[in-house]
Parts: sequence; structure tokens; C-alpha cells
Amino acid sequence: EFSTHTLPNVQETVATLVDSNELELAFICCSALGIEVPERLSIRLSQRCERLSMWQLGASLLINHPLILEQYCSRLCIAEENINSFYSTFGLHSIQEYQSLASTAVGIEKVRALAMSRKSEEAASEVIAMLNREFVKMPLALSPTVKSAVQWAASLPAQQISPTLRYELVALVMWSGVLRSCSKGSYVVAAALCDGIVNTLSVGQSSGATFCLGDGAARSMRAVVNLLREARTEANLRNMIPAVQEAAKDPPISAALAESFKDMNSALASGLWVSFEHRTSIVTRGSVVPSASSRRNNVKSLFTSNWVEGQEEWLPVPAGQPLAAVSQSHALRWNEFVPFTPHGNGARWVPL
Repeated sequence: EFSTHTLPNVQETVATLVDSNELELAFICCSALGIEVPERLSIRLSQRCERLSMWQLGASLLINHPLILEQYCSRLCIAEENINSFYSTFGLHSIQEYQSLASTAVGIEKVRALAMSRKSEEAASEVIAMLNREFVKMPLALSPTVKSAVQWAASLPAQQISPTLRYELVALVMWSGVLRSCSKGSYVVAAALCDGIVNTLSVGQSSGATFCLGDGAARSMRAVVNLLREARTEANLRNMIPAVQEAAKDPPISAALAESFKDMNSALASGLWVSFEHRTSIVTRGSVVPSASSRRNNVKSLFTSNWVEGQEEWLPVPAGQPLAAVSQSHALRWNEFVPFTPHGNGARWVPL
């Protein structure tokens, strides 16, 4: 018999299933036991529905999370004449009402109203300006304003935005992903995100795309991340501070970022750089154990250049580029921080 004292164990089991990418099984457990579906599970399932173009089902999973529902609906790929009907089904305003809100709103509310009224270009311009202001002031900080802005930036249909804005938008989202992945000790992903920023700016160069901190920031951050990966204790990391500061000098980077790197002790004290208790990556279990968990694939990981072990996840690649894969664990962790592919073209990537 199910009782309230067993709830923590059930919630822990559901969390393990979500970490294991057994999303449907986790959802069935919640439904069968009559417990609330965790927000993280609802988001992951809705992303899967989006990848499969099951928009209505994905939206129904987010009905108890209004903000995330709006962000999901801001990139609906359905006929324009059906959008208001879709919005109405899930209790959202009409496009015309969002347009009216956009004319008077400011800040995040303006971004939200523009995105929901299908003006992705204007929404992107607004959110890029916000993120640029915040990151130039505090390049290593994730303020509440940055977190809200990044949520909307990441939800926009990047490939429908003009190249100049698209690449800048993707680079800014990736920069926030670097900071978040560092704070959780996911240094393989953090290093890959630094490379992703460089790739994005390289691809966008011809269209005039820029990044407020310059591509040198991503290269320097990668050098710092590599040092963080070598650290095993916080004491060791503190001993590395001189090397970190030295790494930040080459190539030249923005004055604001250089100042942040200069005072690494403050960054450590704020808890931004490392959480050693969170060093473990997602471990895929369930259906991949024992058949594939320790199997070495015949493909090398785009992130580590080592052979992929266990379940692999293939990336969507631009035409003319070679196929690329990473481990499913790294793919899931990447997707936790950034919804775009590492190739810098703004395509969305949701591991199945």
C-alpha cells in the first residue's frame, strides 16, 4: 500500500529514472502513484515531443508550468492561422493581445510578448541587448536578469532569425551554459561549449555576428576549464589560481573578463567555479545496462576525442560536414545547459 512516508523514496526513484533518460517510465510511475510530475520531467518529455513534432502533447505536459509553456509555444511549427486556436486551448493570450502587450512592456516582459506574438527577430534583438549589458558588466555572473533572459533566448527559434542576430544569440546562450556547467562540475561539457562559441562566431563571421566579450573570452575560458578538470580538491584548485590567471592573458580578452579572472579567489568564494560534490556526469542506466553501458563504440566523441563508451548520440550536422557523435551521458548533460547543437548554426538538438 502506498503511503505518505514512502514519498521521498518514490521521488528519489523518479529522479533516478529521469537522470537515466527513462522518461516514459518515470512518467508512468508518477501517474500510477498519483504524485505530481516533476518540472524537469515535464520539460524533458515536452522537448522529446517537440523533436517528434507532437506539439499538442508536449504543451499538455507543461500545463502546470505557464512560463515554460509560453516558451515552448513561442516556437510552434504549425500553420499561422491555427496558432491562436492552439494558444486558446492552453489558456494563453491571442497573438493580437501579445502584440498589444509588447507595445507597452519593457525588459523581460517585452521579450516575452514579442516572442509570443511571433516576432522572433525583435525578441532576439531585445534579449541580446539585455545579455550584452549584463555580461559586459559582470561576465562571470549569472544574475536573475541573466537567467530569465537566457531562458527566453534559448527558447527562440534561432534558425528563423537573421544570421547576424542568430549567431550572437547562440554565443550568448552558450556562454551562460559555460558558467552553469562550471558551477556543476561538468567540465567536459564546459570545454565543449567554449569550442561551440568559437565555432559559432567563426560560422557567423561573414554575416557580421559579434560576441560582447570577444572570441578570445571563449578560448581563455577553455584554458581555465582545462585547469579545473585537473583539480581534485578545492585546495588544489586554489593552488592553480596563478596558472588560471596566466591562462587568461593569452589570447587577449576584454578588460571586464580579465578583471574577473584576476580575482579568482572571489570567484571561488562565490561558488561559481566549482562544486566538487557535483562532479559526476549523468549515468545512463535502464535499457542500456548491461548491454551497452561498458561497450566501446567504433566512433570518437566530438567532445573528448576519445572512443564513445556506452550508448552514443548522433548530432544533427550541417550539410557537407562529417557525422559526429558523443556519449548519451554527455549529450544529456549538454542539453541541460544549451538546446542548440555545438556546430554554431542555431539548430536545436534534443537527445532521444
